[in-house]
Amino acid sequence: MSAEDLSQVGALIAGPASAVVVCVMVLGAVYKLTVQQLVPLASKALDRHLAQVDTLLEQQRKESASLTRALSSFERALQAIDARLARLESHAADEPDGRVLVARRDG
Repeated sequence: MSAEDLSQVGALIAGPASAVVVCVMVLGAVYKLTVQQLVPLASKALDRHLAQVDTLLEQQRKESASLTRALSSFERALQAIDARLARLESHAADEPDGRVLVARRDG
């Protein structure tokens, strides 16, 4: 090989070939950083988020059960009032002037 050939090879090695080597090294470092640092960090953050969602779902289930019990109790009370009102209306239909005397029932 002549000196001119060596200078051309040297220019190629110093220019494009070294740029490719540097790019491969940078990409390798980015990959290593991503795999060793970012993936575990994201995994931990996702686990915390899912734990919070589970907690919220459990609270919602408890609130839903409590609300269902309260509404059921309310419905029973309304049915009792409706039955009493129906009895009063039937008694009022029997009275000539439509008035009914009702005794107070406390308790």
